[in-house]
Amino acid sequence: MGKEVKAVIGATMFLISVVFMMLVTQLYRNTQVVKEESGDIYCTAEVRVCPNGSRVSRVPPMCDFKMCPNASPSSLSSI
Repeated sequence: MGKEVKAVIGATMFLISVVFMMLVTQLYRNTQVVKEESGDIYCTAEVRVCPNGSRVSRVPPMCDFKMCPNASPSSLSSI
């Protein structure tokens, strides 16, 4: 194969990878927030384990995790 063909194939694979990652990211975001036709908003049931052992859940409308009591954001883990 010529250099041009390899470059086109490489660029195409790169673009496909970028589009795939964008789709996966969008699907992940859509699984966190569920909006019913009635207008009610529900969040998925993941919990975050806080450094003190307590757990916090997601809260509508953006479905972000609640802050742990007395914790900095860098010390958190999710399960």
